Amino acid sequence: MTPAQFAGWARDVAERGWEDPVFRKRVAIRALLEETGASGFEAALDAAKAAYAACAQRPAIAAVEEAVRKLAPMVAGLHAFLDDDNNAEEAQALSADKAAALAQKRANATAKLAEADAQLRAAKDTEDQLRGECAEYGKMAKAQAELDALYDSTGITAEMEKLRKLKVQHGHHTRQAGIDTEQQSYTTADVEPARAAAAEAPRDDVASVLQAHLKQPCERPVALLRNVSLGMHSAELDLVLVQRGETPTSPVEVLAVAEVKHNISDVGEAFSHYQKTLAWLTGDKSKYDPANYKNKFYRQGHFTKATHKDTAMHESFVFALGSFRRFCADRDGYFMEGLYFCTKEGTPQPLHSGALAILQSRLAGHTDIPRRDVAPAVAEAQLLELHAWALAILRGGGSVLTTYQVLALYLRHGLADHIVFLPHEGHDVDSDSATNKS
Repeated sequence: MTPAQFAGWARDVAERGWEDPVFRKRVAIRALLEETGASGFEAALDAAKAAYAACAQRPAIAAVEEAVRKLAPMVAGLHAFLDDDNNAEEAQALSADKAAALAQKRANATAKLAEADAQLRAAKDTEDQLRGECAEYGKMAKAQAELDALYDSTGITAEMEKLRKLKVQHGHHTRQAGIDTEQQSYTTADVEPARAAAAEAPRDDVASVLQAHLKQPCERPVALLRNVSLGMHSAELDLVLVQRGETPTSPVEVLAVAEVKHNISDVGEAFSHYQKTLAWLTGDKSKYDPANYKNKFYRQGHFTKATHKDTAMHESFVFALGSFRRFCADRDGYFMEGLYFCTKEGTPQPLHSGALAILQSRLAGHTDIPRRDVAPAVAEAQLLELHAWALAILRGGGSVLTTYQVLALYLRHGLADHIVFLPHEGHDVDSDSATNKS
């Protein structure tokens, strides 16, 4: 995307932003900040923060602040436990042994609270002392107080609170749209765990498409599982079609995986994430960093074995490294065969919804004329800065593809049927508009 192309597209994004109450509120706040001269106060605060960060007393203050941060919730939690009247009521209904154990637990908590409370008071005293002795901290606190006073007196604080509530409201709406899309895909994906034959032609629902993915009847019954995490801390497989193992404790064989995305612009980012996830699940160590997957289930950062408890089917399914043996990277190095995406029809944007929301937020801060009846104007220098930012996301170090690129890949490989379009219904959000996540 050339700077000229980006400029035209960014202006279109800004113009569409007027349909979004969050965007309009951001532009209004920017205008209010300019009218009140808040930029001078903000610059003074930034300078004071920089000076404080570089001062010699900062490490000592940071250390005691961290101690306060850790001790405060501990003290609050112990107070909540000891002040809970339900504990006393429970003790009356307990046996003598259990009542004695509860009494001992309360005694231990009382002793621990006294110790933690004393440590917290001492840490706060030290914190106050060190802050009072640090001139840079005092200047920073003064600059912050002056900016807060300006915000309060000019109504900026109230407008920012309105913005916060609008973002929360929009976030709820967006999350509900995503939930509705997943529920819609689940409804169309309900299949009996019977033997699957691939004779049916694919239709526009997930179940039929995944069933048709099978080229021949399976030896054992199949099941369609939902929300399969397998102990991963930052990933989840929305829908997984599996062939059951020979016994209930035998590992399943994964036949296909489907990811559900409400916004078609997010398919590219999801595809890119799945490449690392499937590399990890298939044991292709050249394509992932085990440090990114280390947790209490996988101490070495490599997938070994996991059990999925499916809440819809009320059954448990065992997964092992060999469960994903059907998934292999193609000649381009991508996992594609068996990887499906379910989404709503729409026009994909060059950026995924999260990046588009950030761009729209930044455009709201750069838009010169806060009036809907006047085309938004963005300075050339600011557009060049945003263009460089967008290019960095689009390139993504070569690891993140756009939805356009992913759709082209599937088409080129003859896998167009792996993209399932769900009909629009319920709480729908225009896929052309930004999703405000920031």
